[in-house]
Amino acid sequence: MPRAVWLLIILAFLAGCDTSVKPVPVPQVVRVQVPVYVPVPAELTQDCPIAEAASLQVEEVVRIANARKVALQNCNVQMQAIRNLVKP
Repeated sequence: MPRAVWLLIILAFLAGCDTSVKPVPVPQVVRVQVPVYVPVPAELTQDCPIAEAASLQVEEVVRIANARKVALQNCNVQMQAIRNLVKP
């Protein structure tokens, strides 16, 4: 008897259903540009050395000036490498 009751309930439910099935709308694909941050390599963010004079002799001052020029050139190379990271 319980099977017959369940069968009647299911048939009553199906009889009340609408026969026309509405199609489900397909969702649209939305493309969003996301900025990508490029990590800067550690070797490009190292501090540049600063040459200090040990004495005020002419040879020492010239050596320091030359060392600072080389350090500045190396820093400019590092900055150019960092600027090149953002170019596609």
